[in-house]
Amino acid sequence: MKVRRIGKASAADLKAALGPSFHLQTFDVHLGQEYVVLGMFWSVGSPFGVGAYVQFETDLSRLSWAPLSFFEITDNRISRHWQVMTYEEGAVAFGPPAFWRDYFVEDLYEDVPHVVAEFRAIVGILQNEFPDA
Repeated sequence: MKVRRIGKASAADLKAALGPSFHLQTFDVHLGQEYVVLGMFWSVGSPFGVGAYVQFETDLSRLSWAPLSFFEITDNRISRHWQVMTYEEGAVAFGPPAFWRDYFVEDLYEDVPHVVAEFRAIVGILQNEFPDA
């Protein structure tokens, strides 16, 4: 799955529409840039509010997320490497199983070598899953 950042509204306008819990949030996305979607989650009453979100790799090779409303879908094929995860807080996620493992994201941001290597491998698999896209 791929998405492209669109400019129907500014990031500030979109953050305002998402509610106060997002006012200090930065979304590392660039207008017109296409991203391979690494995972998705839907929230209904969790700390993320209500909405659909995509996970992607940033320019700094980090895992990040942003509301799906920031994007247009340019390739709607879903990865066969994704699994579903549900949360008591009212969220459902699809993505590589490693992403939902305890402390995976924290270890990635702390540059734990084996986690960074695993993330790079996952990104490579997902980027090359649909070579004709």
